Amino acid sequence: MFREKKAAPVGGAINTLLGDGSRFKGTIECEGTVRIDGKVDGKILARDSVIIGETGIIKADIMAPNIVIGGKVTGNMTAETRLELLSTAQLYGDIQTPILAIAEGVIFQGNCNMKGKVEPKEKVKTEEEEIEVKKIKE
Repeated sequence: MFREKKAAPVGGAINTLLGDGSRFKGTIECEGTVRIDGKVDGKILARDSVIIGETGIIKADIMAPNIVIGGKVTGNMTAETRLELLSTAQLYGDIQTPILAIAEGVIFQGNCNMKGKVEPKEKVKTEEEEIEVKKIKE
């Protein structure tokens, strides 16, 4: 009768995609929206949104304005605008975001900070400008 609402990309068009079966080790820096359905070990920095699909397995800190998680993530999240955990999500780490949406069935183990502003700690350098990236206060 009731079906779970599927998340539409929270940002613009997806301009970076790591498909199911792919593996990446290192830092992903993206000016737009990135969708990950494979495995990542390292760090993910995006100017727009990060979408982790149901098959995504991530061991990384993620910093972006918007983050949507449907897979398994181990690491700290900093979402400047919104963080959404879909019903298939497993999150093991600390999060900082002003808006948090958690669907029924989510596994979340960690701490959540929803007060105060997110402070910039790193910058992603692009050819035209620097992108501020937010990090959880320690």
